[in-house]
Amino acid sequence: MSGTQAPSTLSELALFRGLSPEQLAKLAPLLHGRTFPTGASVVTAEEPGEGAYVILSGSVKVYVAQTDGTEVILAVLGPGEIVGEMSLADSLGRSASVLTLEDSALLWMDRRTFLWSMEEMPAIARNLVGILSRRLRLADTHTRSLAALDVHGRVAAQILAFAREYGEPLPDGGVLIPLHLT
Repeated sequence: MSGTQAPSTLSELALFRGLSPEQLAKLAPLLHGRTFPTGASVVTAEEPGEGAYVILSGSVKVYVAQTDGTEVILAVLGPGEIVGEMSLADSLGRSASVLTLEDSALLWMDRRTFLWSMEEMPAIARNLVGILSRRLRLADTHTRSLAALDVHGRVAAQILAFAREYGEPLPDGGVLIPLHLT
């Protein structure tokens, strides 16, 4: 994958919406494309955060490992989402691990670029607030589901959430969730 992205590609990503062509052209060379095969570790919990990733294609799971070896999946994220931003914003270690669920293409942005872009291009900061607000609402919904629904209800609620977030309408009226789910 090339070291930089075309500004037109960036404008389609939620984090970069509303940026002028000039801003996108200034930002593009500072972003680095990386590809990861299925099952690759992108971020490891507790490690220092040196960069954030924007998902161009593929999907990832965000999870925490328990002391007994089990995992708690916090989110499954697809194209347009950002991961790793929390540790860049608060300078703490990674709060969770991120693993690819399928072959994935991501853009990497280092801490300096991340902080600079939010200062120089306020639309990025506004977009990030919107992304994080949506995630917090999803987490609130998930918490309510855990408290009030049985296993079947929780699975149904999660599938509906994926359909709302990533669903693509089909000609027959159905919805395709273009994420690799197991």
